[in-house]
Amino acid sequence: SPSYLAQSIARFSVNCMAHREIAILSPDTDYGHLMAQNFKNIVEKFGGTVLFEEYYEEGKADYRSNFDVLRLKKYNLDRERDYIGGAIDSIGLEEDEQQKWLQDSTITFDALFIAASDPEDASVLATQAFYNKVKADLLGSSGWYSTITLKKGKQYVEGAYFSTPL
Repeated sequence: SPSYLAQSIARFSVNCMAHREIAILSPDTDYGHLMAQNFKNIVEKFGGTVLFEEYYEEGKADYRSNFDVLRLKKYNLDRERDYIGGAIDSIGLEEDEQQKWLQDSTITFDALFIAASDPEDASVLATQAFYNKVKADLLGSSGWYSTITLKKGKQYVEGAYFSTPL
């Protein structure tokens, strides 16, 4: 079932790959919400943290706005952590400095679970993660299982992990 597939990749991510801080990018559908919730439940059960969940509209050619949301949330979290740890004197930057930093810098997560139900979306999202400077081990589910993902995602899906019903 989709629930089991989400749970199995979450268990693998935390227990085998030692991922602790994970983001979720999932379609804004019943399937996407089911996958995200089941994934999150298992990650948290085994001691990991889902930092952010972002939902996207399926079938788009450009997911930059979704990646921008993830990048901004992670940027703010990192700034807050640096402030609490004493590495910086203030949390905020001027708007133009923040935009420049976000354009030039790579945001890192231990893993990014892309719960795509469609191989086209999986390949586009994996490719755009790279171009939008999001560095993470990519995780997926049965929607990734297709030659389309390999053909269109090329080197961007290499090294990704996903669960399938096989």
